[in-house]
Formats: sequence, structure tokens, C-alpha cells
Amino acid sequence: MLDTDFVLDAAARERLIDRFGAGAGSWCDALPGLVERCCQRWGLELDEALSGGTSRVFMGRRRGGRGVVLKLTPDPSVADGEALALHAWARTPHVVDLLEADTEAGALLLEEIEPGTRLADQPGLPSFEEIAGLLASLRVADADHGGRLPAQAERVDFLFGLIGRRLSHPRVRPLVTADLAERGHRLARSLAAGGQAGLVHGDLGLPNVLIAGPECGLVAIDPRPTLGDRTADAIDWAIGRATSAAELSDRIERLRARSGTECRPARAVVPGHGRDHRRPVSLPPTVRCDHEVPAPAGRERLGPAADAGGPGRGRRGSA
Repeated sequence: MLDTDFVLDAAARERLIDRFGAGAGSWCDALPGLVERCCQRWGLELDEALSGGTSRVFMGRRRGGRGVVLKLTPDPSVADGEALALHAWARTPHVVDLLEADTEAGALLLEEIEPGTRLADQPGLPSFEEIAGLLASLRVADADHGGRLPAQAERVDFLFGLIGRRLSHPRVRPLVTADLAERGHRLARSLAAGGQAGLVHGDLGLPNVLIAGPECGLVAIDPRPTLGDRTADAIDWAIGRATSAAELSDRIERLRARSGTECRPARAVVPGHGRDHRRPVSLPPTVRCDHEVPAPAGRERLGPAADAGGPGRGRRGSA
């Protein structure tokens, strides 16, 4: 019998209820039983529990030794969307493999990426050739989604709804005004309506990309998939850790040269692009809407020539 505190501690429970509402409380109460059933059904031994914005995640192994990740969410539509996307990207080595799924129960069993170093834990960025290869791999998608994935504009509305709920938070209030959120929502909604439509990862920032060694390179995890402008997945790679409009412009041009990606959304929503790039500007902080609070205000600063990250090791979780 699994220890109930291991399955779900008080802080993780509070986080899930904050994200999904009071109705998630009954799911949290039933979670130990769900974990037990998954372990029996898929032959699992669990070693570590982690929390993400929309799920409870367990690191472990299948009997026989293969490392796996069990991911459980109170919202079956979250599991269903992720499973659809991972099936569609099954041919690429740059996306985590889905081993088993029971989407009605909100349960996914994924491969564990080794060594699984998180790019978010590295001091720099990978080469732009690697980034372009990752973005190109996400354009190779199979399967008919059968209308089961939301439009990108729906995801935009949802995310800005979460931002609106958190404008009064003491870590958000100094950074994001109501006017800024409204303007961002309007611009993002407009951008979501254009571009070449296709399967979009939807959350391809540094925390959701792992280093899998020389054979697979970069591997994307934790999609929040939609159907919309596929260049949206390039936004984080254009603006992440950038410190000036000049650096932003340099990144856009380098990404476009290597992958043919226009980075149209990044050009439109980041202040200063297209203006006088000789004058450094401060770029707005990124608000991670699927998390309890946004990322800390202090950000690492990275010059445009720093293309490679340093050594490190991490375990994958869920965002």
C-alpha cells in the first residue's frame, strides 16, 4: 500500500485545487487508489513524486527496469490532448514516447528521458541548429485529431483568463498591469487567427525541453496542444532570456535562416522589435500561467553569442 503523503502531500493538493477548482478535491481523495490501479495494470514501481501545474507525476520503473513517468491529472481532456499530440509525433525522436494511456482516468505512462537534463537548469541555450531541428521535428505530425484539440485562440483565452485571476498576486502586480494584460490578450488573439495552421506544442519553453544525449539531442515534453499557427512554438526560443531588442532581432534572423520559421508572433508582441536596436530595452518577464505563481522576477542574462549550455542533470516533471 502506497503512503498517502507520498501520493499527494498537502501543498500539491492545494495547488491542484487552485488550478482546477474545488471539484478537484474528490479526485485528490481518490488518487491513492488510482495510483495503485495504474501500478498493478502497468507493472510499476514508483520511487519519487513530483508536482506540476496540471498533474501529479511519479518517477519509477516498470518491472524489468525500464525507467518510466506516470502522469495523472484531474482533467481527462488534458490527458487526452497530450496523448493525441504524442501519438501524432511518434515518428520523431525529439518528443517523449507515450507508452500507455487511460485518458478517461487522466493517466499517461511516458518514457523517462535519460539523462534528462532540463534546459531551464542550464546557463545558456543550445545551438540554433539544435533548436531549429527541434522546431522542424514538430512539423512532422501524423493522425487525424478528429476535432478533439482546441483552436489556438481558445488556449489564448484560457491563459489570459488565468493571468487575469492572478493580477492581484504580490509577485504579479508589480510586473503585469490590467492594461498590459488586456493589450497582450488582444495581440495574442489576433496572432492566433493567422499563419500556417497545424499541430502546436503550446508550451515549448526551456522547462519543457530535456537533453537526451547524442542520439536524440533535444526532447520536448508536456505539450499543451492546439491547432493553430505552428510558428508559435518558436516564440520562447526567440525571447527566452533575451535582454535587448537587438538580441531578439538577431535570434529571429538566426532561427529563420536555419528553419524557415518566420517567428511572426515574436515580432509582433515584443516591445522594441523593429525600432532602434542600438538602444537596449528591457523585455517583459514571462508569466507561466499553468503554475501557481509566475517565475521569480530575477532572470538570468544571456548574451546573443552564448549558444551552448553547461553540464547538469535533471529529472523530468510536469508543467
